[in-house]
Amino acid sequence: MKSQLEHCFSIHSQRLLRFAIKMAYRYHLPIEAAEDAVQECYVKFQEVFASGKRHLIADSVYGWLSKTLRNHLINVKKSKIQQSLSLNHTLKYILEPVCSYSYNPQQELEQSEMREKVQEWLKTLSPERAEVVYLRVYENFSITETAQILNIEEGTVKSRLSRAIENLKLYMQDRSDHAASSVSA
Repeated sequence: MKSQLEHCFSIHSQRLLRFAIKMAYRYHLPIEAAEDAVQECYVKFQEVFASGKRHLIADSVYGWLSKTLRNHLINVKKSKIQQSLSLNHTLKYILEPVCSYSYNPQQELEQSEMREKVQEWLKTLSPERAEVVYLRVYENFSITETAQILNIEEGTVKSRLSRAIENLKLYMQDRSDHAASSVSA
């Protein structure tokens, strides 16, 4: 029975993990939340099998697994067990100098404004590009890993990332031009 259960779950595990990562991204949860959700889903799957209620999942194993997974991630988001993605905290390491130990109010203000601009920019990206940026920058996945997670070609990942960076440059330039024109007016 154990091998039958493991075989049934293993058939859907990779597909379920990709689905979990996408759902975690949508709910602004870290990748660890997706991995935990898959484990919880497996535990519930075992419980259903052990309790003899197999008829609950007989029609569509993947459908039951994905519904259980989605519900678990929604519960995690609602109960705030996991901290949501804090863009300011994450970008702190990207935008601040590595060895900055002294407090500089002007620099702190500039960095805060930059974080706000980047956060606004992320909202303007298409979901496909935002997904690639999230996995590459915030979760530190390689291009190959990102391609595997999203089930796309490596060239597509590189293209989306490149276009997102170009979009960022244009967005920042537009914002600085807009700020300069409003100051002179």
